[in-house]
Amino acid sequence: KAWNLPLTLTEWRDRLADRHVGTQSQAAREAYADYFKVLDVNFAPYIRTFIESRPSMRNQLPKYGNNEKIVEPAFFDLVKLWRKMANLNADRDAYRLDLVNIGRQTLADLFCTLWMKYKLAYELRDLAQMQQLAGEMTGLLGDYEELLGCHPTFSMKPWIESARSWGN
Repeated sequence: KAWNLPLTLTEWRDRLADRHVGTQSQAAREAYADYFKVLDVNFAPYIRTFIESRPSMRNQLPKYGNNEKIVEPAFFDLVKLWRKMANLNADRDAYRLDLVNIGRQTLADLFCTLWMKYKLAYELRDLAQMQQLAGEMTGLLGDYEELLGCHPTFSMKPWIESARSWGN
């Protein structure tokens, strides 16, 4: 064992929740317990969302690293978790990172659902449905970009500034 902590996993998780929101909070502890359940289901060496995976008409499932995504939390469980986390309304960086990350996964899963519907409309040659879904997906990408702009961890600004500095 690399370390020996005199805490149970629940005690450690509760302390993490308290640190992330900046106070002892039963609501935060319950929300982070749910968050850990989502993390447990979704853990992989490299996690990326379906939006980041370059959807193709040939791909059936979003890829996570080299593995098919096999298990995922129910979409509505993610929505409930996102709401529960948002209701904590803390003003700490770690909390904001967690909130944006949960929202990122929620919107990405919604995009995946829309994409599967789009593919079905394509196969049925339903142009009107394809156009409607394309509009919804485009709007969702805007929401996704706006959400990611809420935390510097997800910002492209440092990358773009670094690239521009090489051009001077």
